[in-house]
Amino acid sequence: MANTKHTLPDLIARRNLLFGKEAAKSNFTDVANAYFEAGRMVDALEFFARAEDTAGIDRVEAHAAETGDAFLLHQIIRLAKRPVGAETWATCAKAAEAAEKVVFAIDAYREAGDSAAVERLGGTVPDAEDGAAESD
Repeated sequence: MANTKHTLPDLIARRNLLFGKEAAKSNFTDVANAYFEAGRMVDALEFFARAEDTAGIDRVEAHAAETGDAFLLHQIIRLAKRPVGAETWATCAKAAEAAEKVVFAIDAYREAGDSAAVERLGGTVPDAEDGAAESD
């Protein structure tokens, strides 16, 4: 990743930017872009989400899919509060498998609904009843 024009905030400054009195004054997108350029994707995502910058979140999502980072895709669901599509999960799974990130590949194939690939990689496919709520 390229050097950033902006100095990244330290841990305390980061917390204050996101949650402190300075939060309303900060430029979340600029900070997010600096984190993105530094390769700190979860931090970038957190600032993009606070800025409600969908283009920035899209960049993080594309990066996660291209690099096989299933963890980061789960963070998009959690922090940006938006779903990740099956096609993105499948792209992530293939990239993770190619990079020999087997756990991420299994997770992403599972999220994409590809049980054959999950089993091929040695993962388990939950039964239909495993996640279902019991009804009386």
